[in-house]
Amino acid sequence: MAEQWNPEYGDRINKLVFIGIDMDRARLISSLDACLLTEEEMKRDWRLFPDNLPNAAIDSSDAASPS
Repeated sequence: MAEQWNPEYGDRINKLVFIGIDMDRARLISSLDACLLTEEEMKRDWRLFPDNLPNAAIDSSDAASPS
């Protein structure tokens, strides 16, 4: 994991598994890709984005360093 570590954002790895019958793989990938931030959005002040989870707690201990 150390080779994928980003000094600003950590590991930046998420894995999802979808199990189903007759799933439209291309549509699923397209829908998930549409959720990603653009390079321009990554550079903006994130405090200006709407908070869709206002009651979610942020625990700074979650930002662990790579092993």
